[in-house]
Amino acid sequence: MAIYLGYYNRSEFVAFHALQALTFQTAAIVIAFGGLLVGGIIIAAAWTLTAGLTLVVVGLLLIPVSLGITVIFAVLTLVYPVAITAYAVIGSYKSYSGEEFEYAYIGKIVRGQVIRPTPEGDKNSLTQVHS
Repeated sequence: MAIYLGYYNRSEFVAFHALQALTFQTAAIVIAFGGLLVGGIIIAAAWTLTAGLTLVVVGLLLIPVSLGITVIFAVLTLVYPVAITAYAVIGSYKSYSGEEFEYAYIGKIVRGQVIRPTPEGDKNSLTQVHS
């Protein structure tokens, strides 16, 4: 946020990429917490159902299903932060190299918030100022 505010009037290129990164990371955190909440509820429900039905022996058949759900959720919980970090590092590297980088879905939203039309009327180009 500090980079975005500091460069908002000085460089559209830096302001665009800073706001884009901030928006992406905020969305990733919200999705992560939502995924943890939903996944936790699903796992708790699966194991509760399995435990309840085990009393009548049918639940023994659900143990592999509950275990599979738990393993899938555990793998996603470990892979998601690595994938998000890798994508952010790629975006940071490309931006630092002076290349235009647009995060999927977020880039178009942010572009409309930061980019002002140039005197030539080109709304899609980013002006890059090194100072």
